[in-house]
Amino acid sequence: MPTYHEIVTQKTNITIADITSVCVSQLQSAPSDIRNFPYMHTGRGVDIYDEDLQCNCYVAAYGKMHEKKLDIAFRNLPIVAFASEINVVDWGCGQGLGTIGLLDFIRNKYPNCRVKEVILIEPSTIAINRAEVNVKTWGRNIEIKKINKKFEDVTDDEIRFSSAYDTIDIFSNILDVEYVDLRAITQLLSVNSNVAHHITCVSPYY
Repeated sequence: MPTYHEIVTQKTNITIADITSVCVSQLQSAPSDIRNFPYMHTGRGVDIYDEDLQCNCYVAAYGKMHEKKLDIAFRNLPIVAFASEINVVDWGCGQGLGTIGLLDFIRNKYPNCRVKEVILIEPSTIAINRAEVNVKTWGRNIEIKKINKKFEDVTDDEIRFSSAYDTIDIFSNILDVEYVDLRAITQLLSVNSNVAHHITCVSPYY
């Protein structure tokens, strides 16, 4: 069976639905308990993944939920958030579902808006590599910076953008994780204080 990366890189303008479909297909050769109950093998999305199986199970279990929640959240952002050019920070990006959801939303609702730079922050190496592939597949002209660290290890210099555009910050299922230091995140947000920040937060319950 082709790997996740081999399948995804053959696609264009990928959506969360596409990513979910690929992850479900990757589980077809797994034992029946994994295929039928993928959410039982996700560590509730809190564990730092180091296996493809964990990544596939997470999206197979929660991809559709993410898609719906993100769409609702983005619809509640003000129109001014979607200026002609913007930057994006995807905090605890996982496999980049937040960024992909935003890009898909922009394509459908604000086609004149262009995402210039994306910063992906995620401690799982396997997940952030998938996020990079997903975003590159969606738009090859988007500048991507990967920060493969926990939030508390991220430095000011790493979080700076090279272009001064208003920023959409995406927090997907991360602010309610017990070990996340909200004060540290607030300090990092202030690094790019010369631009407006539009903050989107979704969680398992909101």
